[in-house]
Amino acid sequence: MVERTRMLRPALNVLLVYGLVGLVVAGGVVTFSELTSKVVPVFPRNGQIALDFTMTSTLENSGPPSNVSPETFTLNLTTNSIMVHRSGEFNVTSEWSSILNTTKTVTLQDGKKVSLGGLTLPEGNITMVRIGVVNAVLQRTPGGSGESVEVPSDRLLIPSNAQVRAQSITHILVDLHLVCPGSTGSSPSKECIITPVLHVED
Repeated sequence: MVERTRMLRPALNVLLVYGLVGLVVAGGVVTFSELTSKVVPVFPRNGQIALDFTMTSTLENSGPPSNVSPETFTLNLTTNSIMVHRSGEFNVTSEWSSILNTTKTVTLQDGKKVSLGGLTLPEGNITMVRIGVVNAVLQRTPGGSGESVEVPSDRLLIPSNAQVRAQSITHILVDLHLVCPGSTGSSPSKECIITPVLHVED
């Protein structure tokens, strides 16, 4: 009986060692799984944003009467950059992301949308849209003379509450509200004022 116990002891020791190793490995797997699920997801979930421009123009009542309708207005906006500022779970530091980084002229008319492109981003919030403006020229009538429109600081900064959601497209519409006097007369140039408004279309 004693001899048999001596023979079984090495086998029991081996089983004990394997059992301890298995517990350690299992514990490590559970710990790693908890960390990856609670702290840092391995693969961030991405969504898309699509950016469009449009224009809404109005004439002020002050000044001489005018037979020009704002519906005939055409705004040629030349931009050299369009960026969005984002923050969120997968973007701890927050940063600017570029949608357009080349010079492009966009022709805008009342109520008509023009696509400026899109971007794939991790889930999060879009807090600001920044549009760099090289120049803005308004034509009040088809084929009419151009009229400069002043843009403060040569850029448009538009606060945003848009959200990027996984596996979906968030449509951002930048509506350039253009307010112009009823008649140019002998007034100086850069009379019209651009006030951008942002709409989110999920």
